[in-house]
Amino acid sequence: MPDLQALTLRVRDLSDSVDFWNLIMLWALGFAALAAVVVGIATRVVITQSGKLATAQAALSDEKERLLKVDLKQKDVEIGTLKLRSDTAETGIAAAKADASIAAAKAAAAIAEQQQVQIDLAKQQNRAAKAERDLLEVKESLKQRRFTKEQSDFLVTVAKRFPGQQISFAKYGLDFEAQAFSDRIDAVLRLAGWHTTNDATVSGVDMDKGIVFFVENGTRSDAVEAMVVALNGLGFQSSVGLRTRFDPTPLPPGCVGIFVGSKP
Repeated sequence: MPDLQALTLRVRDLSDSVDFWNLIMLWALGFAALAAVVVGIATRVVITQSGKLATAQAALSDEKERLLKVDLKQKDVEIGTLKLRSDTAETGIAAAKADASIAAAKAAAAIAEQQQVQIDLAKQQNRAAKAERDLLEVKESLKQRRFTKEQSDFLVTVAKRFPGQQISFAKYGLDFEAQAFSDRIDAVLRLAGWHTTNDATVSGVDMDKGIVFFVENGTRSDAVEAMVVALNGLGFQSSVGLRTRFDPTPLPPGCVGIFVGSKP
């Protein structure tokens, strides 16, 4: 009977080991994206332990049959044999525990590696997002300033409140976009009945950006104020500046100067 109990305990221990690794395998499958290595190791251990369990169960059945046939005089020999098998089983269990420790270490390493991959991926995504924003900014800076039909119609309506207004253009000669935008402003104001008396090109360093209106001696002009408000409302940076900063030539009486600088 002690031999039967030892084998029964061995079968129960191996059954518990199989159940434990089956549970590990189910959890590992749930986290396969993060620790796929654990699944493979757990599956391997389950298969190995299942084979050992089947072998132990077969040995138990054979041992029961053998015990019914053997003579009482062979009891001492049988006890020694069972002791040897028990030692072998304990060695197998110890090896299985060592494999479990190795599997846990590999799983931890895999999780750490996956976390590092996620960190690197987040960094790459941030770099890609920044590069995309930079590209959009470059594209936006390269786009020429243009008026839609609705914007042109609105500006014409505002400018018509000051019919016959004389204007003198000064545009930044080192920026072709500024020169083209100056021509578009001129075309809109001509539709409103304004008259261009001069169209000069100026150059220099530290020139103002956007659209700058100016009048002789900095006197107040309703037309200038109305156009500055209208253009800013449409998203085109506009302001009132000093005439001498752009063109030292005196303006005719009542004439409005317009400097068109680079795109802000």
